[in-house]
Amino acid sequence: MSGLKQLLSGPPFEQYDEGRFFRALTESLERWKQNDLYRRKLERSEVDGPVTSWGDVHQLPTIGMREFKQHPEELAIDELNPDQALYSSGTTSESKSFAARSTKTLEIHQSNLASFSRAIIGDVDYAAALGVPRGDLARLPADVSRRALFRYLLWLMEPHDASFFLRVSGNKEIEPEYDRLYEYLDQHSGKGVLKGSTSGIAAFCNYLEEQDASLDLGEDGMVITGGGWKGQSEMTRDELRTLIARQFGIQEENQLDFYSATEFTFFTGSKPGDDNPSLKRVPAQAYCYIADIETFRTQGVVEPVANGEEGLLVVVDPLNRSHPGVILTDDVMRKTGGEYGQDVRIDHMGRSTRI
Repeated sequence: MSGLKQLLSGPPFEQYDEGRFFRALTESLERWKQNDLYRRKLERSEVDGPVTSWGDVHQLPTIGMREFKQHPEELAIDELNPDQALYSSGTTSESKSFAARSTKTLEIHQSNLASFSRAIIGDVDYAAALGVPRGDLARLPADVSRRALFRYLLWLMEPHDASFFLRVSGNKEIEPEYDRLYEYLDQHSGKGVLKGSTSGIAAFCNYLEEQDASLDLGEDGMVITGGGWKGQSEMTRDELRTLIARQFGIQEENQLDFYSATEFTFFTGSKPGDDNPSLKRVPAQAYCYIADIETFRTQGVVEPVANGEEGLLVVVDPLNRSHPGVILTDDVMRKTGGEYGQDVRIDHMGRSTRI
């Protein structure tokens, strides 16, 4: 079995095998070379031969997030299919990311997120999401209906019998249904999960406060936030977690936080029982390292820093078949726990304004 097939079939947070990862990445490089832009980057780099170490991985040329925003068509390996693209919201920059997807990559992406959901959430008695139902999404323009956050919520909830509480109005505006969500949660018991963006969960908490209401989701209940903190300016992470504990009775170890990006085919996140939901686990299908901001800003060089230091997140995503999966983000992170394995955690510190 090829390294890629082994990587795809393995549990996301259990089978960390460096050799398997290197073999899968070596296979993916051959495909990524079909993209002219990335092939030219490789020819100018020091990469020669198969990937056999993390040092080799660090030598791979990166694709910057701005490149995805400015000329996504030049990064595609297959012909772009807008019906299989994912868009960012564009709320934190002047333009939206547009990540093309082949049919195979889309299948891999959905499979990864469903596997991630089963590993993180497990079996639940009920599931609610501040997301848009699939039928309503079809009524929206493509750059909205294929917004990554909406699709991710659908895929993450697919392993569960989930209900959704954003609706599309007659004038095609997306509106929350906080009253229905409150009634739904109030009527259910057992092990449940509430999932939404950080801003959506914060707004629901504020709604409950205004109504002088609260909910008890039980000791096994979970609240999951996603979509990043870079667009959240109303409150800090600690403030939101205090509010969640007060409104839902969910303590910090069951307040989970997920992170991904339009260009990735995987998610990172905390698991129930983790001491700090800000410290996100990286699945075995991907690798992350941190690059020095100043070196990149002044020299254009991606230089890894030691664990514990802040810098720009670089992700290596061998399962991405639609475009080269070595991506330099503009998210500032810290990494702990070694190079690769169950102990690795990344912590989102914010978005860089210096590149």
